[in-house]
Amino acid sequence: MKKERELLSEMKVAWLIPSMERGFCWLPVLEKLSNLFPETTVYTGLGPLDQSIRNLKFKLKIVGKTRFFRYRRKKKSHYDKGIIILSPYIIFHLLKFSPKVIFTHAFSVWTIIALLLKPFMGWRIIIAYDGSAPTVDARKSRLRLFGRKLMTLLSDSLMTNSDSGKTYLVQILKAKKELVFVRPYMVSDIKYLSQKEISVKSMLGDIKRPVFLYAGLLIQRKGLNYLIEALGILKREGCDNYTLVIVGDGPMRKELRDMVKKEGLDERVIWIGWVEYASLGSYLAFADVFVFPTLEDLWGTVVLEAMAFANPVVCSELAGSVEMVKDGENGYRFNPAHDKPEVLSNILRKFIDDPDLIQRMGEKSKKIASLHTPEAAANYMKYVIEFVLGYRDRASMEFGEYTQEQI
Repeated sequence: MKKERELLSEMKVAWLIPSMERGFCWLPVLEKLSNLFPETTVYTGLGPLDQSIRNLKFKLKIVGKTRFFRYRRKKKSHYDKGIIILSPYIIFHLLKFSPKVIFTHAFSVWTIIALLLKPFMGWRIIIAYDGSAPTVDARKSRLRLFGRKLMTLLSDSLMTNSDSGKTYLVQILKAKKELVFVRPYMVSDIKYLSQKEISVKSMLGDIKRPVFLYAGLLIQRKGLNYLIEALGILKREGCDNYTLVIVGDGPMRKELRDMVKKEGLDERVIWIGWVEYASLGSYLAFADVFVFPTLEDLWGTVVLEAMAFANPVVCSELAGSVEMVKDGENGYRFNPAHDKPEVLSNILRKFIDDPDLIQRMGEKSKKIASLHTPEAAANYMKYVIEFVLGYRDRASMEFGEYTQEQI
């Protein structure tokens, strides 16, 4: 056992992540993993936007530059479709580094390269697939599904954040159930979110509570128009004892502002704009309830981030992270694609009419989020590494696999 621990501590581990441009949640997890495996190197084609405000505690190498060539979308409420161009020089980096284990993000060209070299290099390859979403799953493309099935077959293991992701991997891509592991690895880190604290209360002044918070891109896929419609219903019902704070920016900003004005909600909505990820915690701590009305999200780390700050979450069923929300216990679920806006307005009114609900549900949210820390995610990756190397069998890992029943 001692010898195995020594071998693991000296083992070279590589992570292939095509883009970390907005992958802020990767940073603390990768730091914790590098504590367990000091010889860890992360390769990406786009580095994190706010890398300059934080001294990274793991080895990060930029390989070429990731480029996206997008197709024209039929529905703007879906993820962009297109081709991801990655640098082939990853081959030389991997051959020079010579890792024992490679984590590769999703089914990219880099994943194909790693799998093609695997028989010659003796690598163990683990595919990380964030979750399941209609646009990204490529279920209507026989060619892409064939490629993914082949990659799945050639990999040593797969991991995903959600049960819906596991269902896709097992039922659609025909992965062996015993090789697929489920536990959130895109998780929250209160310390990182609070690196740059600001006084939101002083900035916003005396506003009406509860404070509903949305944080993210202002694009159609995020479903903010559905939230505004729901608030418009509350307005017409004479209910205006609340404030909506919107943190983020995007191409729909003007359209959404016009919609807010049309609904007569100017006094109820505060637009913050884009903020540094390191100061987002100040807004999450100030808020009472987090609202995530997305029309499609593979995961949605912001849900766990809000929960870590003791926020009840009103979450779309179309987000992978909705699995973190126990309906009626730490928040409520709804479906913006099928439910009328009245469904969401009725949910929001529960918090307006019963302020004690916020504290009760917030405590439950915090308890659930405490199970999903960067340390927990890194330790789980360690278990998966031990599994693919034959040091640990599946039965001994069950205690580490996340299920809703454990909450």
